[in-house]
Amino acid sequence: DTHTHLYAEEFDADRDEMLARAVAAGAKRLFLPNIDANSVGPMLALCDAYPDLCRPMMGLHPTELPPDPAPLLEQMERMLSVPGHPFVAVGEVGVDLYWDASRKTEQMEVFRRQVEWSLRLDLPLVIHTRSAHAELLEVLTPFKADL
Repeated sequence: DTHTHLYAEEFDADRDEMLARAVAAGAKRLFLPNIDANSVGPMLALCDAYPDLCRPMMGLHPTELPPDPAPLLEQMERMLSVPGHPFVAVGEVGVDLYWDASRKTEQMEVFRRQVEWSLRLDLPLVIHTRSAHAELLEVLTPFKADL
């Protein structure tokens, strides 16, 4: 898989055991993407608790857009721009029209902006897409020479 959300509260009861099982099964690194503003703290805390195993990513999940995503995107971009930041990728980002397509244009614009971060900062891009493959390609195609 590309990532895990083991910092989420649904894993509170057995997180340490799950991490131990992952290592026993051969996992060397676990990549953790935040999904919104509230997930950054728990994600970074888990990475601090398991620095040899967990690596954080930074991005805004397409289904978690706040009413005005601009301030959060600016905050995330600042975090990614700090020299020596801990983030190993821009993710989990993309377009998801499965549950709700009403913000399709906004999701595509937010994704486009995060693709630009990935390229400018030379970070891998971890993509989430569901029921939006054409839209995903529409955003990515202008960047095909750089990706």
